[in-house]
Amino acid sequence: MQLPQARRTDLGGPVHWVDLGGPSDGPLLVCVHGLGGSHVNWLALAPLLTPTCRVVALDLAGFGRTRGHGRSTSVQANADLVHRFLTEVTEVTEVTGGPAILVGNSMGGLVTALEAASHPEEVAGVVLVGPALPSAVPAPGVGKRFIARRRRVGTQLRTIMCPVLLVHGALDRLVHVASARAAAKAHPHWRYAELPGIGHVPQLEAPDRTAGIIFDWLADEGAEATSRTRSTMSRTRSTT
Repeated sequence: MQLPQARRTDLGGPVHWVDLGGPSDGPLLVCVHGLGGSHVNWLALAPLLTPTCRVVALDLAGFGRTRGHGRSTSVQANADLVHRFLTEVTEVTEVTGGPAILVGNSMGGLVTALEAASHPEEVAGVVLVGPALPSAVPAPGVGKRFIARRRRVGTQLRTIMCPVLLVHGALDRLVHVASARAAAKAHPHWRYAELPGIGHVPQLEAPDRTAGIIFDWLADEGAEATSRTRSTMSRTRSTT
């Protein structure tokens, strides 16, 4: 596979991102990596999606080729960064504004969920892959402030109105599958797909199966998300 061309945009500091290809009139998927990761985490999955989807991936602040440069690298700060990316990096699909489908893994799943909850106008749909969502059962010894913050995040998740696909590996050792099962139970309108024999990064461990699940969702519950991204692009092209 030929590596994508590196791009940089100033969003409160240089941000590295890549356009992984796909048709300009396809649904726009923006991929958000997890803790310690980068855009490279999506290189196995992207070629399977680009026949019909436009796929973009960015490096969050403090990861990959996006240096911290004095910026906060917290989850919330990177959620704000993703928001700026969605609203300011318009050369991605030659459109100004308009929602995208966010695809987030691990910490990137939490970042994605926060953006969808805070800015529904920018997010047409959400794909959570092994996301680091708040656990249903507090761990022993966890401080009250941490528990309060986790509950606050759990409340935000309930405000997500766009279509959501939750994919989790049954053998995930970093984010136990019990958290995904709890999230799926708490949000019955989400589609939940569990992958037997797969760990924390399904997009690397089983890219074909992961792509198949995403395509099935896009054709069903995610069809609304697909039409939102496509209709926005069509409207914008007609006025240029």
